Amino acid sequence: METLTRYVINYALHTFYIVILIDAYMELEKKPFAIIGIAAGLTSLLKYANMLLLTRSFSKVAETVFFSLFTVFIIFTVYLLKEVKEEKGKTEMVYKELLNTYKELEGKYKNGMMAFEPDPIVEELTEREKEICRLIGDGRNNKEISEVLFISEGTVKNHITNILKKIELRDRTQLAVFALRNRI
Repeated sequence: METLTRYVINYALHTFYIVILIDAYMELEKKPFAIIGIAAGLTSLLKYANMLLLTRSFSKVAETVFFSLFTVFIIFTVYLLKEVKEEKGKTEMVYKELLNTYKELEGKYKNGMMAFEPDPIVEELTEREKEICRLIGDGRNNKEISEVLFISEGTVKNHITNILKKIELRDRTQLAVFALRNRI
């Protein structure tokens, strides 16, 4: 809380009006040519002040103006403190949502790759059928598959027919997609 209060007051001090009260009347009464010095001083003070009040003397009027401005400053600071607290609450809420989303995604990803569970039907395939699925997923035709596995093309066709029936697919294109999706 202390840090937040310092932040608000620091923000208010740098954004709110800097008010300078000058008792010009007293100076002019003592030295009539003091107006030149006051004018020179005013030009340099306006670099730093957003508002400049020239008073006849530090009377009740000047005091009232000063304390009115000070009250506005305090109200502004309290309002700003309230706004900062609300923003902090919103920021914390967004942070918590992001953290929860991160934790959900973290469970789905392992070693930079999205964790997945293959279709349970993959477990029903034999090792030979999985090899054929893998080769179909690589884009090989029946002749190439038979050469790689040292079996006849007829045997490859029989395996493909059995695989399609087991996993209820229509053709080898669907089989290739299935093999890729399930990382066979």
